[in-house]
Parts: sequence; C-alpha cells; structure tokens
Amino acid sequence: MRLIALLYFFITISTLCHTQDLHFSNWSESPLISAAATTGNFTGNYRILGNFRNQWRSVTTPYKTTAISAEAREFIPTLTRLKAGISLARDITGDSRWNTTQAQCVVSYEIPWGDKFKASPLIGTGIIQQRYSNENLQYDQQWNGTYYDPSLQSGENFTPFNNNYLQFTHGLSAEIIEKESSTILGYSMQLNTSNKNTSGYGSLRSSRTTIIGLHQHKLNDIFSIEPSIQIQLQQNYRSILPGIKLYRTLETGNWHRAIIQGGLKLRITDAIIPSVGVQYDQWIGGMSYDINFSTLRAASNG
Repeated sequence: MRLIALLYFFITISTLCHTQDLHFSNWSESPLISAAATTGNFTGNYRILGNFRNQWRSVTTPYKTTAISAEAREFIPTLTRLKAGISLARDITGDSRWNTTQAQCVVSYEIPWGDKFKASPLIGTGIIQQRYSNENLQYDQQWNGTYYDPSLQSGENFTPFNNNYLQFTHGLSAEIIEKESSTILGYSMQLNTSNKNTSGYGSLRSSRTTIIGLHQHKLNDIFSIEPSIQIQLQQNYRSILPGIKLYRTLETGNWHRAIIQGGLKLRITDAIIPSVGVQYDQWIGGMSYDINFSTLRAASNG
C-alpha cells in the first residue's frame, strides 16, 4: 500500500506541469541529467559518468551531445546522509552551430523509515545557455553562378541570439531494500525562468517532470534482472520508456569482479533501444542504439 500511495502521489504531481530538456534514451546511465530523483542511489561513495551521443546523421551537421557528471555520498563526515551531484551537458548541431549548454547541481538527503525503507527529498539549481551563429550559413543570393561567395550580401537580417536562464529542480525518491532486491520510485521537476535573448526576444521555457521506477532483483549467484520505466512530460510531449536489463556475473573474487549486461528499452511509438555493456571491478562501459520506427526515421537514419 505504501508503494501504491507513493506512485499515485508522483503521477498526480506530474499532471500539474510539463517539460523537456537534454536527455538520453539510456536514462539510467545519465541519472543527474535524465533522472535527478536517482541522485546518490549507487553502491560506494563516489560515481563519475561520461556520455557521448551522435544522432540524425542524415543531415549535413548531425547532433552531437556530450555530458559528464559526478556524485558523492557521505562527503561531509558530520552529515552522512547528505548526497550531492553536479553535471555538465552540451549538444550542438547544424551549420548554425545551434547549441545548448546545461550545468546543474543537485543535493538530496536520505531519511530512513524503518529497516527497509528510506526517502530522499532533493533540490537543485542550474543554468542553461542556448545560442547559434550565422557565420557559416549560405544563402541563394550568395551563389555567383559558380560557387557560394560569402563576401556577397545574404539579403537576410539576423537578430543576435544568446539565451541564458536559470533552472530549479525539486523531487523525491523512495527506496525499499529487501534481501535479494531493491526498488526505487521517484519524481523530479525542473522549473525554468523566462528566457530572453540580448535583444529582448524569447519565450517561457516549459518545465520538465520525470517519473522513474527501477527494480533490481538477484535471481541467483550468476544472474540479476532489472526492469525499469521512465516517464517524461512536457507541454505537448510525452515519453514513456519501459525497459529491462539482464546482468550475468562472469567472475567474482576477493579482488576482482566481472559482469556483462544486456538490455532493451522501448520508447513507445518511437524507437527500440538495445544496449550492451561490461563491468570490471568499478569500471563500467557500454553502448546503446536507437532503432527508430517513427515518422522521423528517415532523418535519424544511422
């Protein structure tokens, strides 16, 4: 009943707002950026993650997104339940070098409730910058009959575009730990200030609501399974990502541990996302690929 009540609360909250910012399909591998509610939910005291993604390779200059994040638990000796994380992400595309840069910091505090249950409210803040450049753009009026001549007038009038605005995050996660399993439910909401460029143009950026559910279960000494789901809500945008991941332990010793993993996620009405990875001791590496079956599959081919 406690889990049902929490899930009902998360869904009710999420209907009050909207969102979408930088995100990754494999959201569990980019938690601070795609699922802030999971901040600090890992084994150990520190975690550092790096992500790289390229997409839409059918266009002239495709999207490239890079991100890095770091999290820490018990980094203040007198506040052993305090958890914090910082992240930096940037994507860029097109001849206009359209790019978004996002930096944020999130802090959560673990509150135990009995032997098996704990909740972690969180808050965070960050800054987002959006900009483009028209220096490398070409226009019909710059075609001299043989080649494009950038010295010719384009006939276009551009307004400088450079948006900077603040982002605020709040959320809550709940974790239940059993002998052979653990379950995490959570939500986070990112609220954005009104964004105006240097000439006064711009609009109110939608907020983002993310709901996540993750269940890790040890089947035996060799295999573990991890079903999950993520829901993201924006003003007119809905993303539902159920998935499952299987872990197989290859070697476990006093000094070494080796695990291989394979997973499959479904972005409903959009894409199938297989993934593979390997873990050796504290190092984890992996790759995923979005097999797009939506109407955008021609543009995102490759």
